[in-house]
Amino acid sequence: MKHRGTKILSLLLSFVLLLSLLPGMSLTAYAAGEDITSNIIIRVGTSCKDDGHTVSSYVKDEYTVKEGVVVTFECKKYFNDAVTIYLNGTAVATWSGYDYDSKYVWTAKKDAKINWAGYSQSSANIYLTETSTVDVTGITLDPDAASMTVGGTQTLTATVSPDNATDKTVKWSVGGTDAGAVTLYSDTACTAPLALNTAIDTLTVYAKGTAAGSATVTVTSNADATKSASCAVTVSAVTYTVTYDANGGSGEMKPTKVSKNDEGKYIYKVESCGFTAPEGKTFDFWQGSDGREYRVGGEYELTGDITLKAQWKEEKKPDGGEKKTSGGGSGFDLVFNIPGADNSWEYVGGYVAPQQAYRVSLAPMQGGSAALGLTTGESGVQMNVYPTTTVYVFPNAAQGYVLDKIVWSLIDGSASYDITEAKNFVMPAMNVVVYVTFQPLAS
Repeated sequence: MKHRGTKILSLLLSFVLLLSLLPGMSLTAYAAGEDITSNIIIRVGTSCKDDGHTVSSYVKDEYTVKEGVVVTFECKKYFNDAVTIYLNGTAVATWSGYDYDSKYVWTAKKDAKINWAGYSQSSANIYLTETSTVDVTGITLDPDAASMTVGGTQTLTATVSPDNATDKTVKWSVGGTDAGAVTLYSDTACTAPLALNTAIDTLTVYAKGTAAGSATVTVTSNADATKSASCAVTVSAVTYTVTYDANGGSGEMKPTKVSKNDEGKYIYKVESCGFTAPEGKTFDFWQGSDGREYRVGGEYELTGDITLKAQWKEEKKPDGGEKKTSGGGSGFDLVFNIPGADNSWEYVGGYVAPQQAYRVSLAPMQGGSAALGLTTGESGVQMNVYPTTTVYVFPNAAQGYVLDKIVWSLIDGSASYDITEAKNFVMPAMNVVVYVTFQPLAS
């Protein structure tokens, strides 16, 4: 039907499966309101009448296009009206009726609706609106538990299900007993702090230990706050380990952990030797793997793990000292070097009988160990000492215990003395037993 001043509008719609191009297949027309799950072609123009689907003015047709379907809009020649395609209300293509075989191809990223209608004698519009939302069904976080030291890092990766969820953005947060123990970053170098409690599409983050403590890292779906996952992160302080080498002795000494003090230093107070000395030997000092000598009771700053090797020396027997002749005068003079004293040479005129030495020993103890030492540096759990010599006691509490008391007692039990604060006493002319007790730390 044609006459001057009047434009004849016709909109022919055909939907063709991609497989229709294969031998034996034919064009397929879809009824209004039907779900379309295969790739389709929509033709607009008078030359399409032979496709068998003519639409008259103001007829509204609507079809649902499934996600992934490719839609091709064809404007055929000889169509003398304008045609505009809208996606979500925005014009994306417009043809005049004299554009020959123009095409616009669009792939549905999610379920959508195609509407064509509302055209007049001067134009024809096709509307396409995305309508479907794929909900988030769950979220996981790998790993769900992690441990690190201060300064260490841990990669955390979130997975949002399903993979085609409409909104896969998430929000990250840090909580728990010690939220400040962990900081989250978006880069492996940990230079870009992550925006917390903000919707982002970052699904892999890097947790860095910033302080000792326990923190919980949580990732939550931005689309559905009921979908979340967490990772419990434990951050430990950096410690150095001191291990002990018996170097020919026997027994066992457990490694000691040294932590950073309030001044940021790793200070180790040298423990007494808990090994039994080799036959005929007595403990002298510790030789460190870092080349330094470590003396019992001394405090040293550590810069890393070390091993202390026990150094032994010949045991001195309390036999009265070394006799030397000095000559001169009638008879002879003797000079004595008394073990356990100050090792200075003492001039004695005439003959001096050997000095009597007495035994001092440690009683059995629980919750720690201890050692006896003299000003000469000798130490052990039992030794012979001359009267008036100062004897030092070096207590060493085991983990979870603290020193309670140090008491020395005459062997006959006639007197006892508390030396907890001084940790030393003057040897009497009698055998002595030293009692060292420890008590558990308060819980």
